[in-house]
Amino acid sequence: MVGGEEFRCGGGIRLRRMADENVQNFEVKAFQQFMELFVVPELKRRQEAGTLPKPVELTAFQIIWFPDGRERLIRINEEVRAHLVVKLKDGTEPALGTTVFWDDVEQVQGIRLTDDDDADCGHATYIRAGKGWVGQWDAIYNKGTARKHLERGDEFLHVAEHAINNGKLAPCIDNLFSAAELIAKANLLLLFEFRMREKSSHKGVANRLNYQFHLGNIEQDRRDAFNRLAALRYPARYLDAGALAVDETEAQELLTAIKALRDDALRWLKNFEM
Repeated sequence: MVGGEEFRCGGGIRLRRMADENVQNFEVKAFQQFMELFVVPELKRRQEAGTLPKPVELTAFQIIWFPDGRERLIRINEEVRAHLVVKLKDGTEPALGTTVFWDDVEQVQGIRLTDDDDADCGHATYIRAGKGWVGQWDAIYNKGTARKHLERGDEFLHVAEHAINNGKLAPCIDNLFSAAELIAKANLLLLFEFRMREKSSHKGVANRLNYQFHLGNIEQDRRDAFNRLAALRYPARYLDAGALAVDETEAQELLTAIKALRDDALRWLKNFEM
């Protein structure tokens, strides 16, 4: 939480200057940039249109960025919709469904979009709390679509693991490649590969994963496992594609590497949920 003195800027808009020494400089600058680039112009636009009073007390704002090219959305005060993840003060145990007041909150641990908003959006959400502000900005797009890919990929992982545990290497490899491709797409979506939002070919996913490896965003063992599975997929599925040259030890290693690729994406998602 950050605090500071109240002041007025042009157009009769009341803001609060960030002044808490415990807040890192980049957080302060981010707040100021959101204000200057997005919020203040929006307030002035609305005041000139007669839809906001002069002066207006700013108590909350939210900027929504869409991954599909739509124009950003700016919400002011009561328009803001968000879920706050908070740590309550010791001894505070409100009943489910009752109001929680700021005086009961020890720390705001995260701010998330509600289910009414597209989970693939980025956002900056700030709410005035007492004499300061609490807020969070999340510039990672495609989180909702990435999570769906991970969930489906996990289903194929379970099937692949069941197959290898029963000595069925061909079904293991076939399902493991399906898992690897879905999980690779999830990672690529989180790495701003927006073309992965559309239908993509096996070659397209492989090319982009290898590209991100060369940028240092994908670990080598994950990349190598994906490429190996891509090579094994055809002999695993088609009898006329040659012998399946893989043993149980290598299949287990491939399974471990793809699980690690999944966990990379899950950690990335978790970092932006709190």
